[in-house]
Amino acid sequence: MLNKQTIEKMFSMHISEMSNCCTRILESPDSQSLTTEEIIGLSVDAEWQLRQNRKLKRLLRKASLADNGCLEDIDYDQERKLDKSTILRLGECTYIQEQNHVLITGKTGCGKTYLVCALGNMACRRNYTVQYIRVPKLIIDMNIAKQEGTYNKLLSTLRKTNLLILDDWGIAPFSEASGRDILEIVEERTRIGSMLISSQLPVNSWYELFADPTIADACLDRILHKSYRIDIKGGSMRRKKSTINDKE
Repeated sequence: MLNKQTIEKMFSMHISEMSNCCTRILESPDSQSLTTEEIIGLSVDAEWQLRQNRKLKRLLRKASLADNGCLEDIDYDQERKLDKSTILRLGECTYIQEQNHVLITGKTGCGKTYLVCALGNMACRRNYTVQYIRVPKLIIDMNIAKQEGTYNKLLSTLRKTNLLILDDWGIAPFSEASGRDILEIVEERTRIGSMLISSQLPVNSWYELFADPTIADACLDRILHKSYRIDIKGGSMRRKKSTINDKE
């Protein structure tokens, strides 16, 4: 059996949960039925789980997801035309390993943000770094960064994330300057990571968003040939939830 001195050493080595678990087990009346190997195994599992939970909490905090979306809670109502097998396959995050992108389109309120955040949440749970940002805010941030001389620092921050979520793509057209900024990001993501893009506009309308057709061609060519596409149908999920709540 483990002695008190060994447990104290665990605590001093900053494996406190392992130490606490050992203490709980040894104080339990069932401890005599466990071997030393079993006690160590249970304690290591407890320490590992604690560290995984802490890591997930850090990843989710840094991701700054706009919604507490979860794949397990996705509504697959027939009207929405969501293929469950496709969503679950994306939840495995192989598209991130392959540095591919996911494009999610649909009308206002159909659940695009919830879905991108659910996929972002799953990526965090699989130990990938994620960054969520609305495209209008991204453009503002990039303009401010240029004025303050921190543009390269901002790009470096975006570069380090495994999955970049760009929500509300196409809310407003891209000027020549913002189009070049978007191209800069897309170019880097094509080489080093993945993007999740959500938009109210169908993909075939994205060219019209760019003031410069040359930038549009360069940007969309890099996105479209390496992407999975999901088009959410149906009405507003917000209105649907509001109706359900009113009935309750």
